[in-house]
Formats: sequence, structure tokens, C-alpha cells
Amino acid sequence: MKHRYLGVAKQFCMMGILASIFVLSAKASEITANDFRNSRFRGFNLDAVHSGARSSIDLDALAKTGANMARVGVSLQRCALCTSYELSQTDLVTLDSLIHELAARSVYVTLVLVPMADARGPFWTSPSLQRSFIEHWKVLATRYRNLASIAGFDLLNEPVPPGRTYEDRQIMWLDFAERLGKEIRSVDPNRVLIVESAPDATTSSFNNMKTLPLENVVYSVHAYAPFDFTHQEVVKQASTPMSYGSSSGMDVNRQELYKLLAVVEAFSSKYNVPILVGEFSCVRWAPNASAERYISDSTDFFEEKGWSWMYHDFRGWPGWDAEMTESRFPTARSVDAPVMKILRAKMANNK
Repeated sequence: MKHRYLGVAKQFCMMGILASIFVLSAKASEITANDFRNSRFRGFNLDAVHSGARSSIDLDALAKTGANMARVGVSLQRCALCTSYELSQTDLVTLDSLIHELAARSVYVTLVLVPMADARGPFWTSPSLQRSFIEHWKVLATRYRNLASIAGFDLLNEPVPPGRTYEDRQIMWLDFAERLGKEIRSVDPNRVLIVESAPDATTSSFNNMKTLPLENVVYSVHAYAPFDFTHQEVVKQASTPMSYGSSSGMDVNRQELYKLLAVVEAFSSKYNVPILVGEFSCVRWAPNASAERYISDSTDFFEEKGWSWMYHDFRGWPGWDAEMTESRFPTARSVDAPVMKILRAKMANNK
């Protein structure tokens, strides 16, 4: 369509021209799914490249935390009546630069594709949108084929397919994920694929999660459980302040958290597959230093089970910013903010 900023065909014409700019050369991928075991990767989410370029100051600060992985979103846009997505040349150039800058700082990248506003609706009933989504993944897979600084492709952020039951919804997602994975593998056969559960990659959605008939796959959870606690005063349905602690007298405690995470552990053990916590966090203003204790207990569990993990997020929305204190109106960032100190201590184990 003429209004598209850059068509898929034109994007394919650009493949291969960027290989020389990367610090880690384009070669057979060095990372496999098994490398995600033993908590090898610990890092942060970054805002989608559609939000703009990251400064060298931010990237230097990220590297100094000890992080060795960043999860980067790639936004797909579409107009209200369009039946295909757009991926702008500006975003691609920004993404090229970000991957390069992170590699220069010894930080691996996982890419996740985000069809804006569609993960909960039109995407699942539109064959043309699904074809467009697959085409754009193949563009990215071709562009970064075998690039060693990319640790994996996270297929779709928080899929929310429709369905009568949760099992039906999971099946719909996994059927599409298998199809998508095979298409990506036709371009980049060795790339790690990261598959979230549906709906929303929640811990509870792993109750009916299944593995794909594909090799070299990592399964991903977004660990915001219990949601009413981690998102308190962020969304309307979580309007009540809640505290976290180790005792049963608290609103939420370690026992409850670990019970919720055990669903994911059971899936991992049953199928002997690696787990990536693609996102986890707690809103800063949870009272009584609750975010600090929640993040500490969460990362302890991840480390005990050998899961790799990425905190959400780094210098993005202030509510999740680990460099800020519990105060609603912090005046400055600090590497000694309580949550960041916990994350840095864990990331000191990175290699």
C-alpha cells in the first residue's frame, strides 16, 4: 500500500548491509536454549524502539549494573482500517544502533515483536494481520540472521487469544506460535525461540501450557503475581494498598508468592525445558518497603530454580524504576536505591 512507510519487500532488499557494524560478527549463533539454564542471563527490559533511541549515558548505566541481557520491543503499527502492519525505517535504524551499542557493552539482546493494540483483538481473527506479522518477523530474522549478539526471538509479547476456555486460548496461541516458529526457522535455523504462555504470560496460564514440537525453545513467564499487589494503584482493579513480607500477617507473603511461581516450576520440570522470566516487577510505592522484599524473594526463587530473568524495566515508566526509592515523588535516581541494590547484587554473578 502506498501509505506504508517501508514495505516488507523493500526491507528485504536492505538485508545484509549491516553485518560489518556489529561488534559481535554475524556467524552461527553462539546461544542455545540450554544457555538460559542456571540463571546465566540476568538483565532488564528496555522500552520499545518506537519510543526513541537510548542515550549512551543510559546504556553505560545499564552495563554498570552487571546486566548481560536486555529485552527490546519492536512495535508494529497499523492504521485503523489497514490489514497489514508497518515497521518504519526509523525504528529499524534505531534498533540496529541499539543492538550494536549493547553488544559493545557485552549485553545480549532478545527481541520481542509487539503488534500495537492488537494482541487482544483483531490479530487473532485476521489472516492478513497474521501473515503481515509473520512477514515482519522474517524481515527481522533475515536482517539479524545468525548474529551472535542476539540471544533469542521472543515471538509475541503477552498473547491474549480469544476462546471459550483457557485451554482453548492456549491451544490457539500455541498453534500460531508453532507456525510462526517454523517460518522464522526457515530464515534463521539456529535461533533460540522464546515462547510466552497465554493469556498474558501469567504464572497461572502455565497450568495448561504445552511445549512446541520445535527444538531450541525457551519458555517465558511474566511474573507479576499476585497482580493486585504488584500493580496496586496502577490499574483500577488494584486500588487497595498492600504490603509484602515473610510472615502470614502481611497482605501478601513469600509462601503465597512461591506457590504462584510453583506452577511454572512444575511445567519446567515436567518437560525439562528452560525458563526465562521475561518480565517481573513491583510498583515502587508498595508500602513498608514491600517492593524491596518482593524483588528479593522473587530473584531468590528464580536463582534457586536456575531461571534467567529480566527486570521490568530500566529507566522507563517511573513506577517500575529500580533506581528510585519508595517515595512517590523521588528527586533523583541512585544505584543505591533498595531495589537496584538487590538486582546489582544478583547480577554480580553474571559472566
